[in-house]
Amino acid sequence: MTGNPYTKPFGLLGDIADFVYWHSARPVPEIALASSIGLMAGICGRAYNISHDGLNQYVLLLAPTGTGKSFMASGVAALMRPVVQIVPAAAQLIGPANFASKQALVKHIAQAPCFLSIFGEFGLQMQQMTRPNAPTHLAGLQEILLDLYAKSGRHGELRPSVHSDREKNTANVVAPSFSLLAEGTPETFYAGLSETLIATGLLPRFLLIEYTGKRPPLNESPTHEPSPELVQQLAQLCEHSFKQAAEPVTVELDTEAKRLAKQFNEFCDGEINKDGASEVTRHLWNRAHMKALKLASLAAIGVHPWCPVISAEQFKWSVDIEVYNVRNLLSRFEKGEVGEQDDDAARINKLREIINKYLESPSEKFRSAGFEEMHKNMIIPERFLQQRTANIAAFKNARNGATKSLREAIQQLINNGEIIKVRNHELPKYTNSHSVLYWPGEESSAHNGLIKNAMAARRRLKGIFDGAPPGDVV
Repeated sequence: MTGNPYTKPFGLLGDIADFVYWHSARPVPEIALASSIGLMAGICGRAYNISHDGLNQYVLLLAPTGTGKSFMASGVAALMRPVVQIVPAAAQLIGPANFASKQALVKHIAQAPCFLSIFGEFGLQMQQMTRPNAPTHLAGLQEILLDLYAKSGRHGELRPSVHSDREKNTANVVAPSFSLLAEGTPETFYAGLSETLIATGLLPRFLLIEYTGKRPPLNESPTHEPSPELVQQLAQLCEHSFKQAAEPVTVELDTEAKRLAKQFNEFCDGEINKDGASEVTRHLWNRAHMKALKLASLAAIGVHPWCPVISAEQFKWSVDIEVYNVRNLLSRFEKGEVGEQDDDAARINKLREIINKYLESPSEKFRSAGFEEMHKNMIIPERFLQQRTANIAAFKNARNGATKSLREAIQQLINNGEIIKVRNHELPKYTNSHSVLYWPGEESSAHNGLIKNAMAARRRLKGIFDGAPPGDVV
């Protein structure tokens, strides 16, 4: 991955981030940027569109305990307090700090169709609401979060609901724009991260901003009040957003930004269509293009609120953030740095994934590790498996230790017929040492089952199976 992409954009978006940064007792650029994006989305989400989508945002800020995450809420409050004195209606742009249920959120958005809510410690709540056995109120909250995300565009609509209890009835809301600025710690979030959390579609909707640094030094002279110029800019944007809510402004792209947007869309398509792309990969890249457009739109509004046009620089900035976000998550899945994963099934699945990826990769990829020739012969060295699983949570944190848990997972794949151990008398063909080596077995799922199909075809042609029964050595 490239370096830190969380740079400050030019214009109002950057000015808001600047204020939150210097307002904080422990200034962190990532926290300031997350606050700025959340506030701009809360104000502009309904009044501006890009490709017929509104600009609401779900932003999740991950930072260690003690780094000043609470200053997101206090910074936004300090900015909006003087704005409300100029534009009283702007008070409705900041919503409740949590919702107990789907009905509570729907009722509020019927009264305030465009607003930002700032949630604390959301990582754990996200895990709970996406579990198969989630409590009814949390399952309902997940459902409405999924639904609302794509409803803020000019053609969006939250349909009314009717209950036997009339008090629970909700009205029709046109182009509801709910933005969420949430925070959590990396430990809690990644411990609960799973493919299920991705597959529900909730996490791919979030813009993830992570601070990985140390606790910053104390800011001994924090800024408590925003400048009159900044307050005036925000007040004017609020007024304009209220006026344009019924007829949203379309954010345009300049010629170069259009070219880059088309290029990025094709890149995302390519990642999704790659042979062997996992469901996690597909889900994360699926929304990346539109998320980049929505983020770039907020930057463009901050420069020219009356007639925003996304520049190439603004689009590159948003793409850098989104690509970093996706690759960070994919890397953590690949390295096994997510979830508690202290169970046999998780280890077996992870080992199967490692073996399949090894078999499906080009041989030259393993030249530096000394496995290129073995790979050409479809040989899987146990030493490679040891290296790949050493830092994976499912193995590293196993109660019986990484080495034993790996051997047990290997044995299970042998029992399944997915791999076959190379006999000692065959070893000299592939190595000068006493290494433990494996071949893919007839039940291998690598290459989308092509190995399995090829072996079955060979058996039919020869009329015999020229290996041993699944689970034995050959």
